[in-house]
Amino acid sequence: MITDFMNAGAQRGQEVYCNNKGGNRNWPDGVGCLEKDNLKLKVIGPKWQSCTTFGTSFGYLAAEEAPDYKRNKSIESVIHEMVEVISRNGNFLINISPKADGTIPAWQVERLHAMGDWLDVNADAIYGTRYWKLNSQENEHLAFTTKEKTLFAIKLTRPAEPFVIEGTAGWTEANIGSVRLLGSDSQVGWTMTSDGLRITPPSDLGSGKYAWSFAIDTDREQHHPNVIVSDADQALRRTLRVDLEGNVPAQPSK
Repeated sequence: MITDFMNAGAQRGQEVYCNNKGGNRNWPDGVGCLEKDNLKLKVIGPKWQSCTTFGTSFGYLAAEEAPDYKRNKSIESVIHEMVEVISRNGNFLINISPKADGTIPAWQVERLHAMGDWLDVNADAIYGTRYWKLNSQENEHLAFTTKEKTLFAIKLTRPAEPFVIEGTAGWTEANIGSVRLLGSDSQVGWTMTSDGLRITPPSDLGSGKYAWSFAIDTDREQHHPNVIVSDADQALRRTLRVDLEGNVPAQPSK
Protein backbone atom coordinates (compact mmCIF):
# COMPACT_ATOMS: atom_id res chain seq x y z
CA MET A 1 0.00 0.00 0.00
CA ILE A 2 2.78 2.44 0.91
CA THR A 3 4.69 1.58 -2.27
CA ASP A 4 1.59 2.23 -4.38
CA PHE A 5 1.03 5.56 -2.62
CA MET A 6 4.62 6.69 -3.16
CA ASN A 7 4.65 5.56 -6.80
CA ALA A 8 1.34 7.31 -7.50
CA GLY A 9 2.75 10.53 -6.07
CA ALA A 10 5.83 10.23 -8.27
CA GLN A 11 3.67 9.70 -11.36
CA ARG A 12 1.73 12.87 -10.55
CA GLY A 13 4.92 14.80 -9.91
CA GLN A 14 3.90 15.35 -6.28
CA GLU A 15 6.05 15.10 -3.18
CA VAL A 16 4.23 12.84 -0.72
CA TYR A 17 5.12 11.50 2.71
CA CYS A 18 3.75 8.83 5.02
CA ASN A 19 3.00 9.52 8.65
CA ASN A 20 3.23 6.47 10.90
CA LYS A 21 0.57 6.80 13.60
CA GLY A 22 1.48 3.42 15.06
CA GLY A 23 2.84 3.94 18.56
CA ASN A 24 4.93 0.77 18.28
CA ARG A 25 6.90 2.00 15.23
CA ASN A 26 5.75 -0.87 13.05
CA TRP A 27 7.49 0.43 9.90
CA PRO A 28 11.20 0.09 9.04
CA ASP A 29 13.45 3.07 9.69
CA GLY A 30 13.42 5.50 6.78
CA VAL A 31 9.80 4.78 5.84
CA GLY A 32 7.59 7.67 6.86
CA CYS A 33 8.29 9.94 9.78
CA LEU A 34 8.54 9.26 13.49
CA GLU A 35 5.31 10.40 15.11
CA LYS A 36 3.96 10.33 18.64
CA ASP A 37 1.58 12.47 20.64
CA ASN A 38 3.55 15.15 22.49
CA LEU A 39 6.87 13.76 21.22
CA LYS A 40 9.87 15.82 22.31
CA LEU A 41 13.18 14.71 20.79
CA LYS A 42 16.31 16.02 22.49
CA VAL A 43 18.39 15.70 19.30
CA ILE A 44 18.12 16.58 15.61
CA GLY A 45 16.38 13.45 14.41
CA PRO A 46 15.18 11.97 11.14
CA LYS A 47 11.93 13.49 9.90
CA TRP A 48 9.50 13.40 12.81
CA GLN A 49 6.28 14.98 14.01
CA SER A 50 4.90 15.98 17.37
CA CYS A 51 1.11 15.99 17.52
CA THR A 52 0.18 18.03 20.56
CA THR A 53 -2.67 19.96 22.15
CA PHE A 54 -3.25 23.24 23.93
CA GLY A 55 -4.49 21.36 26.98
CA THR A 56 -4.63 17.72 28.04
CA SER A 57 -7.22 16.26 25.66
CA PHE A 58 -7.44 15.75 21.90
CA GLY A 59 -11.21 16.14 22.16
CA TYR A 60 -13.36 18.80 23.78
CA LEU A 61 -13.02 18.80 27.56
CA ALA A 62 -15.36 21.14 29.43
CA ALA A 63 -13.03 21.32 32.43
CA GLU A 64 -10.39 23.07 30.29
CA GLU A 65 -12.67 26.10 29.96
CA ALA A 66 -12.73 26.75 33.70
CA PRO A 67 -10.67 29.86 34.62
CA ASP A 68 -8.97 27.98 37.46
CA TYR A 69 -8.00 24.94 35.34
CA LYS A 70 -4.22 24.63 35.77
CA ARG A 71 -3.20 22.16 33.08
CA ASN A 72 -3.72 24.21 29.91
CA LYS A 73 -0.52 25.28 28.19
CA SER A 74 0.34 28.97 28.29
CA ILE A 75 0.83 30.92 25.07
CA GLU A 76 4.54 31.13 25.82
CA SER A 77 4.93 27.38 26.39
CA VAL A 78 3.13 26.54 23.12
CA ILE A 79 5.36 28.88 21.12
CA HIS A 80 8.49 27.52 22.81
CA GLU A 81 7.39 23.96 22.07
CA MET A 82 6.86 24.84 18.41
CA VAL A 83 10.30 26.45 18.13
CA GLU A 84 12.05 23.52 19.80
CA VAL A 85 10.34 20.94 17.57
CA ILE A 86 11.19 22.81 14.37
CA SER A 87 14.82 23.38 15.42
CA ARG A 88 15.21 19.59 15.72
CA ASN A 89 13.91 18.76 12.21
CA GLY A 90 10.38 18.11 13.43
CA ASN A 91 6.92 19.10 12.22
CA PHE A 92 4.67 20.75 14.81
CA LEU A 93 1.04 19.66 14.54
CA ILE A 94 -1.30 21.45 16.95
CA ASN A 95 -4.71 20.02 17.77
CA ILE A 96 -7.86 22.05 18.45
CA SER A 97 -10.93 20.67 20.19
CA PRO A 98 -14.25 22.03 18.85
CA LYS A 99 -17.42 21.84 20.91
CA ALA A 100 -20.45 19.85 19.76
CA ASP A 101 -21.76 22.91 17.90
CA GLY A 102 -18.50 23.26 15.95
CA THR A 103 -17.23 26.37 17.74
CA ILE A 104 -13.68 26.49 19.06
CA PRO A 105 -13.29 27.31 22.77
CA ALA A 106 -12.27 30.93 23.34
CA TRP A 107 -9.11 30.02 25.25
CA GLN A 108 -7.88 27.97 22.28
CA VAL A 109 -8.76 30.77 19.84
CA GLU A 110 -6.66 33.10 22.00
CA ARG A 111 -3.64 30.82 21.62
CA LEU A 112 -4.16 30.39 17.88
CA HIS A 113 -4.25 34.17 17.41
CA ALA A 114 -1.15 34.58 19.58
CA MET A 115 0.72 31.97 17.53
CA GLY A 116 -0.33 33.76 14.35
CA ASP A 117 0.82 37.13 15.71
CA TRP A 118 4.17 35.64 16.71
CA LEU A 119 4.62 34.01 13.30
CA ASP A 120 3.78 37.30 11.56
CA VAL A 121 6.90 38.74 13.21
CA ASN A 122 9.14 35.67 13.15
CA ALA A 123 8.09 33.93 9.92
CA ASP A 124 11.60 34.09 8.44
CA ALA A 125 12.96 32.09 11.38
CA ILE A 126 10.37 29.31 10.98
CA TYR A 127 8.92 28.85 7.48
CA GLY A 128 11.23 27.18 4.97
CA THR A 129 14.03 26.80 7.51
CA ARG A 130 16.35 23.88 8.23
CA TYR A 131 18.21 22.83 11.33
CA TRP A 132 21.70 24.06 12.26
CA LYS A 133 24.64 22.01 13.58
CA LEU A 134 23.23 22.55 17.10
CA ASN A 135 19.57 22.55 18.02
CA SER A 136 19.93 24.44 21.28
CA GLN A 137 22.21 26.15 23.78
CA GLU A 138 20.66 25.63 27.17
CA ASN A 139 22.77 28.04 29.20
CA GLU A 140 21.35 30.94 27.14
CA HIS A 141 17.93 29.39 26.38
CA LEU A 142 18.58 29.46 22.63
CA ALA A 143 17.17 27.41 19.76
CA PHE A 144 18.52 27.58 16.20
CA THR A 145 17.20 27.40 12.65
CA THR A 146 18.80 28.28 9.31
CA LYS A 147 17.83 29.54 5.88
CA GLU A 148 20.59 29.49 3.27
CA LYS A 149 23.34 31.76 4.67
CA THR A 150 21.30 33.07 7.59
CA LEU A 151 21.47 31.60 11.07
CA PHE A 152 18.52 32.34 13.35
CA ALA A 153 19.22 32.32 17.08
CA ILE A 154 15.84 32.24 18.83
CA LYS A 155 16.01 33.43 22.44
CA LEU A 156 13.39 31.75 24.61
CA THR A 157 13.86 34.24 27.45
CA ARG A 158 13.60 38.01 27.21
CA PRO A 159 16.98 39.22 25.85
CA ALA A 160 17.93 41.82 28.43
CA GLU A 161 21.66 41.07 28.60
CA PRO A 162 24.42 40.28 26.06
CA PHE A 163 24.81 36.60 25.20
CA VAL A 164 27.31 34.45 23.31
CA ILE A 165 26.48 31.81 20.69
CA GLU A 166 29.01 29.12 21.52
CA GLY A 167 28.55 27.23 18.26
CA THR A 168 30.10 30.16 16.36
CA ALA A 169 33.46 29.90 18.15
CA GLY A 170 36.19 30.15 15.53
CA TRP A 171 34.24 32.52 13.30
CA THR A 172 35.65 35.94 12.45
CA GLU A 173 33.95 39.27 11.89
CA ALA A 174 34.51 38.75 8.16
CA ASN A 175 32.09 35.81 8.27
CA ILE A 176 29.21 38.03 9.42
CA GLY A 177 27.38 40.60 7.32
CA SER A 178 24.79 41.79 9.83
CA VAL A 179 22.80 40.85 12.92
CA ARG A 180 19.12 41.80 13.09
CA LEU A 181 16.28 41.30 15.54
CA LEU A 182 13.07 40.35 13.73
CA GLY A 183 10.25 42.74 14.55
CA SER A 184 12.58 45.57 15.57
CA ASP A 185 14.19 48.44 13.69
CA SER A 186 16.72 48.99 16.47
CA GLN A 187 20.40 48.34 15.85
CA VAL A 188 21.77 45.13 17.35
CA GLY A 189 25.28 45.28 18.76
CA TRP A 190 27.65 42.39 18.10
CA THR A 191 31.29 41.43 18.27
CA MET A 192 33.34 38.27 17.83
CA THR A 193 35.06 36.82 20.88
CA SER A 194 37.14 33.71 21.43
CA ASP A 195 34.00 32.05 22.82
CA GLY A 196 31.85 32.94 19.80
CA LEU A 197 29.56 35.68 18.51
CA ARG A 198 28.53 38.03 21.33
CA ILE A 199 25.20 39.76 20.72
CA THR A 200 24.05 42.83 22.64
CA PRO A 201 20.27 43.14 22.33
CA PRO A 202 18.74 46.59 21.83
CA SER A 203 16.76 48.13 24.67
CA ASP A 204 13.76 48.41 22.33
CA LEU A 205 12.75 44.87 21.35
CA GLY A 206 10.11 46.08 18.92
CA SER A 207 7.01 43.96 18.43
CA GLY A 208 8.57 40.72 19.66
CA LYS A 209 7.30 38.72 22.61
CA TYR A 210 7.49 35.17 24.01
CA ALA A 211 10.59 34.33 21.90
CA TRP A 212 12.95 36.68 20.05
CA SER A 213 14.61 35.77 16.73
CA PHE A 214 18.04 37.18 15.91
CA ALA A 215 18.92 36.85 12.21
CA ILE A 216 22.65 36.49 11.61
CA ASP A 217 23.55 36.98 7.95
CA THR A 218 26.79 35.18 7.09
CA ASP A 219 29.04 34.35 4.16
CA ARG A 220 28.32 30.60 4.11
CA GLU A 221 25.53 28.04 4.03
CA GLN A 222 24.40 27.41 7.61
CA HIS A 223 22.47 24.15 7.20
CA HIS A 224 24.44 21.08 8.38
CA PRO A 225 22.79 17.95 6.92
CA ASN A 226 25.29 15.54 8.49
CA VAL A 227 24.27 16.15 12.13
CA ILE A 228 21.00 14.16 12.03
CA VAL A 229 20.77 11.24 14.44
CA SER A 230 19.47 8.94 11.71
CA ASP A 231 18.94 5.85 13.86
CA ALA A 232 15.38 6.13 15.17
CA ASP A 233 16.04 4.15 18.34
CA GLN A 234 18.94 6.43 19.20
CA ALA A 235 16.96 9.57 18.35
CA LEU A 236 14.14 8.48 20.64
CA ARG A 237 16.47 7.63 23.51
CA ARG A 238 15.95 9.67 26.67
CA THR A 239 12.75 11.27 25.39
CA LEU A 240 9.88 11.52 27.82
CA ARG A 241 6.82 9.46 27.00
CA VAL A 242 3.80 11.72 27.42
CA ASP A 243 0.36 10.11 27.54
CA LEU A 244 -2.91 11.52 26.23
CA GLU A 245 -3.69 13.11 29.59
CA GLY A 246 -0.48 15.09 29.54
CA ASN A 247 1.17 13.00 32.27
CA VAL A 248 4.92 12.38 32.11
CA PRO A 249 6.20 9.16 33.74
CA ALA A 250 9.15 9.45 36.08
CA GLN A 251 11.45 7.42 33.80
CA PRO A 252 12.30 8.44 30.21
CA SER A 253 12.52 5.89 27.41
CA LYS A 254 15.74 3.93 27.36
